Amino acid sequence: MMTNIRKQRQNKFVLALRNKDAYPHEVYLKEDVVAGGQEVALVSITDKGTGIDPDIFPRLFEKFAKSFKGTGLGLFIYRSIVEAHGGRIRAENNRGTEATFHFTLPILHCK
Repeated sequence: MMTNIRKQRQNKFVLALRNKDAYPHEVYLKEDVVAGGQEVALVSITDKGTGIDPDIFPRLFEKFAKSFKGTGLGLFIYRSIVEAHGGRIRAENNRGTEATFHFTLPILHCK
């Protein structure tokens, strides 16, 4: 059962992500429990772009991994931020031309 505070936090987070107009995407936020009993927030973002180039997929989160434009540092920086906060990040190609990025962050309970 999701508490009222958790629901408000989820709504604010999803609204913030959905207001990004750079690329069309879908955002999902879910609370989950992973191995060891740690509660995490799982965020999944699906874009409607060209998908992930299979040639760079194995090194997608490394420095300078790019297939067409940009510096190739964005996903490296995202991974660094997520992992610095105790989370994990991964990506997958979907049917057609979509890609989905998933990341988890631990839920901390303040006393």
